[in-house]
Amino acid sequence: MAREFDSPWKEALERFLKRFIKFFFPRIHAAINWSRGYESLDKELREIMREAESGTRTTDALFRVFLLNGDDVWLLIHLEVQTQPTADFEKRMFVSYYRIFDRYNRDVVSIAVLGDDQPDWRPKAYRRNVFGAKISLRFRTIKLLDWADRTDKLEASSNPIALVVLSHLESLATNKQPERRRQAKWRLIRRLYQLGWTRAEFREMYRLIDWFLELPEAQQQQLQNDIRTFEEENKMPYVTSTERIAREEGRKEGRKEGRKEELLNEIKLAVEPRFGKVGIAFVRDLQVVSNLNKLREIMRAAHRSETTIDQLRSMLR
Repeated sequence: MAREFDSPWKEALERFLKRFIKFFFPRIHAAINWSRGYESLDKELREIMREAESGTRTTDALFRVFLLNGDDVWLLIHLEVQTQPTADFEKRMFVSYYRIFDRYNRDVVSIAVLGDDQPDWRPKAYRRNVFGAKISLRFRTIKLLDWADRTDKLEASSNPIALVVLSHLESLATNKQPERRRQAKWRLIRRLYQLGWTRAEFREMYRLIDWFLELPEAQQQQLQNDIRTFEEENKMPYVTSTERIAREEGRKEGRKEGRKEELLNEIKLAVEPRFGKVGIAFVRDLQVVSNLNKLREIMRAAHRSETTIDQLRSMLR
């Protein structure tokens, strides 16, 4: 029951960027003029990284924010949430930084979110030194595992990012333990009821928790029964009854199909120039794949220059 965390984290950042920065980097938060809002630069980032010579893809997020002094700064947030360290991570941070700076001449604040389960993996800088000619990039790092012994602080916080971190940590801690995961998920959902958020905020966070902590059918049904009983006993006026959630599934399916088409197009752009007709046939075979996490995994592999078509096909088994 291991999960891919890139997608829920990216969505959480797009929805709660201001509160993410406030939670982890209060000094940066205080320097930003949030009244001017912020802009997602996803399209610009995709164009830049599609051209990257390394061929390596990662799930990143790029935002434009405005400082109180009137300047604008781009925040590049790298989502490195695999369960194993990545050897070239520091280089990828550097490549992303210099490509953005070279193309747009913008100041960039690089932030790495490390969601792996390896306590000793702590990349923080990229350096090169050849005969005294030096270059280096130091980036800000968030090691989510460091919060595993601070869950009391997370649970006491009303910041939605605290619940995102808790959901991530619980997903790591309860892997292959469905009953323990059900209990953790229900505990987080009960916390949601206590926060007094709007209906939209509640539903958004409920969906993220559900994304992080996927359950087998039996445990999910028990959880839904617990939710229904809780809402009836406490006369909840809105929240998450399974009937309301079911009515939203149709709309979610429509969004899912849109994301699937985007992923298939990304894979097509990666494999057809390299593998020709074989690549075209491979993309055609992907049409029957409904698992978006699987397609994202294939998409990242397809953009690595060393990946063969046989390796890509093996990922479908």
